[in-house]
Amino acid sequence: MIIFKLTAQIASAILIFVASTFVTLYEGSSIVDDPWEWIYSTPFSHFFIGEVNQASDISKFDYFVYAAKFYPTYPIIMLSSTIYFSVLLGLIISKIKKRMSTVYFGVLSFIMFIMAIVLRNASTNGGEAIFFLILMYGIILLAFTFIKYIRSLKLNKINT
Repeated sequence: MIIFKLTAQIASAILIFVASTFVTLYEGSSIVDDPWEWIYSTPFSHFFIGEVNQASDISKFDYFVYAAKFYPTYPIIMLSSTIYFSVLLGLIISKIKKRMSTVYFGVLSFIMFIMAIVLRNASTNGGEAIFFLILMYGIILLAFTFIKYIRSLKLNKINT
């Protein structure tokens, strides 16, 4: 029964992620019509191509950046479903190997804090919302990691 519940949740998380990805790409594609934003919202194109002179130079990854800055709802849903999927994966790992799950959640919280550091100087409302969301997820995951670690220490004391 637990396997069915986890499978249903994982399938739902993937479905929500895919749907929000398509909407994010659609919303982010409006960067093509905003040439004054090409300098500020095309980091992937600048990295891979160089200067963006025409709409065809814009990478599809930059659609996500533009959508996150100006239309953050669906990028936030994408991020939340990805983190939810990752937590579910961690719970599956914890069923198999308890100590490995503590490391997994610790690494996941570390990744969230690194992402928050990268986004700390966001200049748009969407960027700030995503920064605070990632920071909140990082804090929650760190607390969850400490709780799992303390529980594993208590279990080790009981077993020895």
